[in-house]
Amino acid sequence: MLMTGLGDALGVTLGACILVQVEHFSHPSSYRDWSEHGPSMVAVSLGCLLSGGIWQAIVDLCIEFQVDFISAMLIITVACTFMFWTGLTLGKKILTLDRKGDFIIDGTLAIACGGGNGFFVGTDSRFSGNFLAVIVGERNGYFVEDSVLAGCSTCLGFLCVQVA
Repeated sequence: MLMTGLGDALGVTLGACILVQVEHFSHPSSYRDWSEHGPSMVAVSLGCLLSGGIWQAIVDLCIEFQVDFISAMLIITVACTFMFWTGLTLGKKILTLDRKGDFIIDGTLAIACGGGNGFFVGTDSRFSGNFLAVIVGERNGYFVEDSVLAGCSTCLGFLCVQVA
């Protein structure tokens, strides 16, 4: 469980670092330094650590109780949304980034991240009725292919939740 959360947090941190560098090179006049980006990245990474860390435990519980695919997606989405929001909010409080009006923005980000976690279950064929297995496949032991499919499942979850 810890490794899933650490991997999630590391991926988000790396992605945020790349985004900051792209912003720096594409708009040097409006560039904000690391002192502005760093605390936000830490808060988001804490949210990812908690939501990614709980993901495997919730998946295992859903399999243990023979939960169908749609129900598992919903349970995982809700649990991971709550954990992401908790980590993000806690991180902001610790780093004193609490700004008025962030509640809605943080909530929608948490829901989108929870949706990504929920759709990630599509790579697991142990759930009955897994219609996403046709689209995002199942892990087959090929590192690059498995990583791309996992990324696609998460991306699909982000997009579907954000559109909805």
